[in-house]
Amino acid sequence: GNDEGESYKAALRDCLKTMADKARRAVELQFVAEQSRTDIAGALGMDPEGAKSLLRRAKEQLRKCIEKKGL
Repeated sequence: GNDEGESYKAALRDCLKTMADKARRAVELQFVAEQSRTDIAGALGMDPEGAKSLLRRAKEQLRKCIEKKGL
């Protein structure tokens, strides 16, 4: 739309609120704090492959949530 992405950002914020704490934290560490997968794994007490899987599932959950909102 013409709202400079505000509706998408609002949908993303809403969808993040519905996620499990660990998944939301992983997404925040990756995209806000720009942490590496290894750093994310350490912060969450998991191995890097576990963090990779968690992030993959979290991003898929966000994608589906945003699509349900019609964006």
